[in-house]
Amino acid sequence: MCAAAVKSLEVRVGDSASSLDSPYIPAVPGVDVDLKTLPPGDTSFEIFVPRGAGFTVGEEIFLFVAGSMASGELFSYVTQKPVAVLGRPLTFTVPAAILTYMANSKGDAFYRKGSATGALSQNYAFNVKGDAVVLPVPEVTETTNGALNPKVLKVSPDVLVKPWPNIAVGQQFWVTVDSITADGKSKVFKTVTGTVNAAQVTSGLKFDLPLKELQELAEGTALNISVSLTLGGGTDLVHALNFPVITVKLGSTLNDATDFKNGNMNGWEIPNRDIYNQNSPGRYATIVNIGGRWVFENKTPPLGRDQIALGQHYVGFVLQKYYEFVVGKSYVVTCQVRSITQDGLYEPFLDLRNRSANSVTIAAPPNGQWYIMTFNFVAQYVNDYIGVYSSRNTPDGNDYQITDIVVKEVV
Repeated sequence: MCAAAVKSLEVRVGDSASSLDSPYIPAVPGVDVDLKTLPPGDTSFEIFVPRGAGFTVGEEIFLFVAGSMASGELFSYVTQKPVAVLGRPLTFTVPAAILTYMANSKGDAFYRKGSATGALSQNYAFNVKGDAVVLPVPEVTETTNGALNPKVLKVSPDVLVKPWPNIAVGQQFWVTVDSITADGKSKVFKTVTGTVNAAQVTSGLKFDLPLKELQELAEGTALNISVSLTLGGGTDLVHALNFPVITVKLGSTLNDATDFKNGNMNGWEIPNRDIYNQNSPGRYATIVNIGGRWVFENKTPPLGRDQIALGQHYVGFVLQKYYEFVVGKSYVVTCQVRSITQDGLYEPFLDLRNRSANSVTIAAPPNGQWYIMTFNFVAQYVNDYIGVYSSRNTPDGNDYQITDIVVKEVV
């Protein structure tokens, strides 16, 4: 499994019955964290250690800070300190990059006393105000038409990851390259792990894909390249931040097909799968077999009035996958969709879209029939995504199945 698939963050919604107060940020009067007004440098979180609440001097307290980027990607950070004095605040230092990456999004913080079974505090939910941070998309040199053709290559191609916002010496990174054959079999092609050094802060990451080993792979094999890092320098992948996964196919032209056979995602991500405190597309998605045919199935439950008032509607990316394109070349994307809305009142509105062109929308009538979505565009970016986007802004009824996604160059 590649590093980007790790999603099991420890995220907690506050327990009002807890006797332990929530942590707080001393420099923030409330729950709105404005990055422009925060003191420079790392961010201080505090808890108050009361007397008579079961705290003891020397006891370890663990602080958890978890959140998501504006793109929906989850990540978290954990640190610990011993209780020094009862009846006084205990301060934890959280790297500035943690809150920076939560810009234009939400975060949660809580603490745990002692071991994994220790008492939990109430949750501190906060909103981070600032400009959204975007991670660079990994790049692969020597590509043609968005693919690698090992038969004509003279040198080993390189994987490049440009310096990311708030890159710093000591951050831990993982790079995983998985090879996936046409029949869906996956194995690790190459892994690189390390700690960011001073040179990489300026130049980013670079490592090669051995040409001889590439030439041993069958044509049509796809390489899924994932990058993860921990902003605080820890080595626990559970608390890692994941870059967009880039997929490069071995061959002369881009012709990528996904039928989800046997549950194989073939590099497709579900951006909103693990968003907490929010119902969103992808939240209840699964790969299912519908009588010999594998499909990606998404079901969205009804929203209550309070959630509707908070603007939590079913809009957002259901599926997303990054590719390398050739700027100026034409491409076509097709997929099959059908509505499985149970009440028959709503048909799913879905878009195919990317950064290069306006989206194409389909409303599939709730009649159980399959419909084909087609999206033609001329690439304006080398690294761009193909996304299936749920555009119905209503409280109910955007249930559907998707299969046979094909992305290919028009030749």
